[in-house]
Order: sequence, then structure tokens, then C-alpha cells
Amino acid sequence: GQQGQFDWSPYTVPIGGCLTKVIVFRLILGFSRRKRHFASLNEKQASVFEGIEHGLWKFGGAPKELVVDNAGVFVVNAHPAYFKWNPHFLELCGHYSMKPIACRVGNPRAKGKVERPFYYLEQHFIKGHSFESFEHFCQELSRFDEELDSQVHQTTQERPIDRFEWEKDHLTPLPSGRFVSSQ
Repeated sequence: GQQGQFDWSPYTVPIGGCLTKVIVFRLILGFSRRKRHFASLNEKQASVFEGIEHGLWKFGGAPKELVVDNAGVFVVNAHPAYFKWNPHFLELCGHYSMKPIACRVGNPRAKGKVERPFYYLEQHFIKGHSFESFEHFCQELSRFDEELDSQVHQTTQERPIDRFEWEKDHLTPLPSGRFVSSQ
């Protein structure tokens, strides 16, 4: 329950017979390595925030810290001497009582728990698959998350769903409502 990491990656996916750009957001809990994905057709701030919220509500709580990169939706100025958070992101973090942590520029390893698994997603979910509709893509992505929960994690040598049993009571309880009011 101490730390979560968040990131996203764009993909070109066959949906309904057409190649479609899809953005896949990922929130991962540091201890259990439990992941939640959220798909969108854009990378706007509201979609990024929905991606974060999707994971928090699926987990039933929020980590104490949220590690992110220096994208504009999070950080207005990433220069160490003039660092400034995006005020809307700070509002989201405050809503869920999470402390934001930004990676240093050029240091993607600082959030390696969330970065590396995108390769696995590409190889085992996206590559070689096509989807009837965007809704079908989202349903299959949710099913994929459930599969990941039951697979033994390479680093921990335990299933994320089992480790989550230890972690869930350490998550911060969720507020009464979401920060983003529409999907």
C-alpha cells in the first residue's frame, strides 16, 4: 500500500477491421505487483485521470505514493531548480490522499515496475490479435488483467492476487466519489 506507479503507452490495434490508435494506461501496486489497465482513444488529461481512477477503484483503495513521469498532465516544469506540479494533478492526488512523486528526467528505471510490463502486454495481448470493437478491446483487456493476477510474478515468485491480500488493508480508503465525474 505504500507505492503505486502509473504510465501509458500508445498502440495501433486492429479494431472492427480498421487500424486504430489506442492508449493503454496502467496502474501497478508496488508490493503485490497487481496491475490494472484502462484503454482510451486519446491522451488528454481527463483520460489520464480516468486511467488512474480506474485502477484505484478496481483495487478498492489508493497507495500512499504515486510515481509518475514528467508528462505535462503531471508536471508543468520538470527542471529540478524550478520544478512545479500541474495543479489539476495535485487536486487529483489530494482527492485520493496520495503523495505524487515524479521521476527524474531521463530516469525511466525509477518506475520500472510499470514500464517493463508494457512489453509483456504487447507480446501477449496486442500482437497478433484483432478486436470487433473498442468495447470488445476493453473487455478483453479486463480479462487479461484477471489472468495477470493469477500468474506467478517473475520477481516476487508469488501471484499478485495472493500478495494483494497482504497489501489491500494498507491502501488508503477511497473517498465517497470519483474525481473525474464522467467517462
